[in-house]
Amino acid sequence: MRGLSKYLDSITHIDIEVGIPNNNQQKRKMYGCKAIVQIGGEVIKMEKEAEDLYKAIDKVKDHLRVELTKIKEKLQDRSTGKIS
Repeated sequence: MRGLSKYLDSITHIDIEVGIPNNNQQKRKMYGCKAIVQIGGEVIKMEKEAEDLYKAIDKVKDHLRVELTKIKEKLQDRSTGKIS
C-alpha cells in the first residue's frame, strides 16, 4: 500500500490483513485483503475478495485511492471556502 500518501499526506497509520477469509464456504478458493487507514481522527475501512491474492490487494488499493482522493478534495474545498 506504499504510495497512498501521494493521494493524501495526512495518513497517520495503516493496518493491512491478507489471507483466506474464515467465512469462505465456497468450493473455489478466495483471498481477502482488509485495510484500515487512519487519517487524523477519521478511520477508513476497506475489504475486498478475489480469486487471486494480488487482485484482492489491488482492489483494496484502487478503492482506497478513490476514497483518499475524495477526502483530499473535501479538505481542499474547505480550505479555499468552496461549497461542494
